[in-house]
Amino acid sequence: MREVGGVVNPTTIRGGLMGLVKSNLAEYGAYLQFEVSRPWLQSLYRRMNFSQRKATTARPPISQAAFDEIKFRYHLSIQKVVEKYHIPEELIITLDQTPSKFFNLNKMTMHKKGESRVSVAHSEDKRAITATLAVSLTGDILPYKLIYSGKTQRCLPKRELLPPGFLLSYNKTHWSNTQETVNILQNVIYPYCQDVKKNLDLPEGVMALLIWDDFSGHGAPEVKALLPKINLCTVDVPKNLTHLLSPLDLTVNKSLKKMEQDACAEYVTAKLAQHLTYNTDVSDFKLDIRLSVLKPLHAETLKKSYEFFKTDHGRNLIQSGWRAAGITEAVKRCKEHGVDSRMLIDPFANLFL
Repeated sequence: MREVGGVVNPTTIRGGLMGLVKSNLAEYGAYLQFEVSRPWLQSLYRRMNFSQRKATTARPPISQAAFDEIKFRYHLSIQKVVEKYHIPEELIITLDQTPSKFFNLNKMTMHKKGESRVSVAHSEDKRAITATLAVSLTGDILPYKLIYSGKTQRCLPKRELLPPGFLLSYNKTHWSNTQETVNILQNVIYPYCQDVKKNLDLPEGVMALLIWDDFSGHGAPEVKALLPKINLCTVDVPKNLTHLLSPLDLTVNKSLKKMEQDACAEYVTAKLAQHLTYNTDVSDFKLDIRLSVLKPLHAETLKKSYEFFKTDHGRNLIQSGWRAAGITEAVKRCKEHGVDSRMLIDPFANLFL
């Protein structure tokens, strides 16, 4: 598998073993119930002189003192809005865009020790959509906004493959923009807020808080004009720190990508096992990664992820992202004691050079 660029992990090893077993049941049929245990895998890796490898990217460093100050200002901004408009926790929402690959292969693989270059077939496949996810402080997941790359509706998956309420659109690049931002505000965020107000018996004019990143489309004049009309106020996640301060980045987006990688591994494993049933030479293995094949599988993965986030386990995971970003505690302090009493004093605020 490594010689042809494939990922070697427990899932693919299991698929390969079962394919070999099924290729000769007379000789290997006794191993149909064989379990790939952790000790057995470690023994196999040692015998093959393999170690676990992964390509990584570095993030720019920031001092702890600078981060603490930025985080405090961020929480203070949230507290001020919550206190000013008396916003309930159900109407505190965060929104984030994340790329969602059709073929999201986990780059973690086993490889020969000591080698500096680790190549993985299809690991650079960049075909993707933009998925915009939104969640509330209380753990609700809102319908996804999905942007596909294409010029006509033919680029979209069949509607029945996705849950009701999902918002689908397309453009040449699959990137978000001002129009897509207005679209999700009007057709996902606003309807959700209206439902919450109705359930809580709140007046329609009650404000909601939307926490999002400093994306250019979020600051467009059309968006700024729309926000007060639909009773929304916003706070930006600090620039270059979404990986530390965005609730979605901290848990939900990671979980979605893990589900995509697991689904991809299952697809590869199933096809590999099918190949090995008839041909034990993996060098002849060709994986079908045409969009016509991957797009329905990808849609099914998105549907499963949405259903998972609506479970108790999923809601707990969503709420853990808010806690990790410090927002849950900041809102709790605000509601119990008001805006944090520690004031920010800038000795250079009135200094003009």
